[in-house]
Amino acid sequence: MPTQSSVANLSDKKRHVLDALLKREGLERAAGDEIPRRQSNGPAPLSFAQKRLWTLDQIEPGIPLYNIQKSIRISGPLDVNALQCAFAEIVRRHDVLRTSFESQDGAPQQIVHAPQPPELELIDLSHHAAVEKSQAVEHANIAASRQRFLLDRGPLIRLTLLRLSADEHVALLTMHHIVSDGWSMRVLMDEILALYIAFASGHPSPLPDLALQYIDYTAWQHEMLRGGGAAILRRIENVAAQNSDASLAARRRT
Repeated sequence: MPTQSSVANLSDKKRHVLDALLKREGLERAAGDEIPRRQSNGPAPLSFAQKRLWTLDQIEPGIPLYNIQKSIRISGPLDVNALQCAFAEIVRRHDVLRTSFESQDGAPQQIVHAPQPPELELIDLSHHAAVEKSQAVEHANIAASRQRFLLDRGPLIRLTLLRLSADEHVALLTMHHIVSDGWSMRVLMDEILALYIAFASGHPSPLPDLALQYIDYTAWQHEMLRGGGAAILRRIENVAAQNSDASLAARRRT
């Protein structure tokens, strides 16, 4: 899931494609290309893509197939406290990372929770021999990717830090696909790096608060449904879902 949604952020090529699809459906983009902030802070319906993933999870709760993971090797001195603070700030600034998905009156709703300090699991492998370290890292990587998420409880993001030595670490960032995708994972990694550099240097966050959250997009999406834009929205979501499925299938083959 994108962590921030605005048509204005699309490339010119993608915007032309969107315009063509809208025109085909007899629709036009609103002036200003803006998705408004939602007015309520209460539960909200899911986007089409989220509802699809939620439905699959109801069939097989906690299925790890839709876990997304990024493994990063970190060489050199590491300020673990600065990394913990960077992780906490990421969770604070992105509402979707503090969201659970619960059934209310038979319909799924997303609920954004107040920020809580996230847990950073630290696993010390420094006492292992070199070959054992490599095997332990591979085992931890597989275990983290297979650990189940509970959509109705959360959190749906985890950070595990493997310490190989004082100057060598591996960070494992794992999220459920209902709150992330490949594009937003890259955005989060860039933000964590920027925040870590700032916090390790004793500086405040260099990142401004987000103008929009993903839940604003889902609220706008349902407004579009009521306004007659269902066909174009479903088409866009279906293309995104097909791309995600292709990416997941590729990961299963590797």
